[in-house]
Amino acid sequence: MKRFLIPLAIIIALALLVGCAKETPAPAPAPAPAPAPAPAPAAPATTPATTPATTPTMPPGPKAPSPKHGGTLKFISYTADTAIGGWPADTGLMASLAYEGLIQQQASGDFTPCLATSWDIAPDRTSVTFHLRKGVKFTDGTDFNAQAVKFNYDAQIANKKAPYWASVEVLDDYTVKVNVTQWRTTTMMQFGDSSTSGIASPTAFQKNGIEWMREHPVGTGAYMFSKFTRDVATEYVRNPNYWQPEKPYIDAFHNIIITDEVTQKAAMQAGEGDATLCEIGKSTVDYKNMGLTVDSAIQVVFCLVPDTANPDSPWSNMKVRMAADYAINKEAIAAGMGYGLWQAPYQIPPRGNAVWNPNFNLGRKYDLAKAKQLMAEAGYPNGFKTTIIPFPGATSRDVTMAVQDSLSKIGIIAEPQFVDFGKYFQINQEGWHNALIFHPVPAYAIYIETINSLFDPDNSLFFKISWERTPEFRDALIKANAVALQDVALTRAVTDLMTRDAMVITVYEGGKSYAYQPYVKDPGFLTRGFANSWNTENVWLDK
Repeated sequence: MKRFLIPLAIIIALALLVGCAKETPAPAPAPAPAPAPAPAPAAPATTPATTPATTPTMPPGPKAPSPKHGGTLKFISYTADTAIGGWPADTGLMASLAYEGLIQQQASGDFTPCLATSWDIAPDRTSVTFHLRKGVKFTDGTDFNAQAVKFNYDAQIANKKAPYWASVEVLDDYTVKVNVTQWRTTTMMQFGDSSTSGIASPTAFQKNGIEWMREHPVGTGAYMFSKFTRDVATEYVRNPNYWQPEKPYIDAFHNIIITDEVTQKAAMQAGEGDATLCEIGKSTVDYKNMGLTVDSAIQVVFCLVPDTANPDSPWSNMKVRMAADYAINKEAIAAGMGYGLWQAPYQIPPRGNAVWNPNFNLGRKYDLAKAKQLMAEAGYPNGFKTTIIPFPGATSRDVTMAVQDSLSKIGIIAEPQFVDFGKYFQINQEGWHNALIFHPVPAYAIYIETINSLFDPDNSLFFKISWERTPEFRDALIKANAVALQDVALTRAVTDLMTRDAMVITVYEGGKSYAYQPYVKDPGFLTRGFANSWNTENVWLDK
């Protein structure tokens, strides 16, 4: 479990285990979106029936059970919270069920209303105006309104958590305008399920101060913070005045920390936990065999990232990179190590993501003869020595060894260099020479943010020095980021280019599985834009 899930929190911003009701989504017109429409009116009661009277009537099926109130949901987590996230603009975290954003993102990449009911993107994309939900209260009893949004967003700007936000204007009590310095395809992500989206009570902050706020989140969410015991559990209780009537259904939510995988499974099998999270692999199969319900999604492709920017490195030669791609038997890796859950990945976006292309034809399937031919053409008929540096705690050692073996068959002698995260990050910042970084490439629902976070020449966290951004790549990335909302074709143009030139080499899949007891109903796992987000206000216990 630790191999993928823990480091993923370092790669990309942590997301809330928080939800809002699924409502009619705002449309995505081009070139600029229109406000989210109101729900269509129901058909009038007088609408005549069109079915002939002679049509046979099928007996009704069993009625779905209605949600029940009550109970405590015990969610077992693999890693402890490092902070409560009580003041989002200070911590940069959204680890609290107490908070909600103006919108939420679905797995499709679409945005739907939450604390905002609709929004308007300016035709020149210099701002976005949100129309806020009325009648919402913070859990301290104070009003949620445009002034509260501005208070929070101003703090995000002051703390440099939102680099593209310029200023925030209150147009009236329930209308707020956010001006941006630059519009990017990912701009709307910042207002929902992100480290900048949570809205805390300004009154609680002003009354109690920042130190208190850091340990006591006060938001509009379905749950109120109750207790935090470091390395043990974080506890929440039902918000009785939540803006969605009747919700949430459960009385309390306990996030229980069990870091040992064997102990986690024992706790789930004994009924001491109601739901948990694991990586796709053996744990997924084990939980299914226990009789638990399991929801899974492929969300990451682990890739080799060569030092293409060093002209004296063998990896700067495209034919060498292509040879390595042909030499790795991805089908065998998936079959031998994926427990029937992996497939061989030939494109960078993972299965299930909107950018993943079912008709993809640029992948290089295993062909040892072709690989050897390319090595000879590149001037390395006898191979060379190199290094593989896996992402610590995430990249599979077994797969690393399989890659080492594959490369040896074309004369590339690759020595694994296992380092801690501090050293790994240092290597990424200072550069690596004649080496392959073995890195997870996790997927946002808006996939261009994945590329931005890892490969953007100005804003990426990794691959700063030794990975070349060609003019063609830079141009494709700029175009994909310049549209109002995600353009699948433009994003594919970026990732296709990376595959075509073997700028990265795909190796194997990863992802998350939620395992939960059969009596846990309607959790909405893996339906949101980031896998850690799910609809906690909808979950109920049928027991």
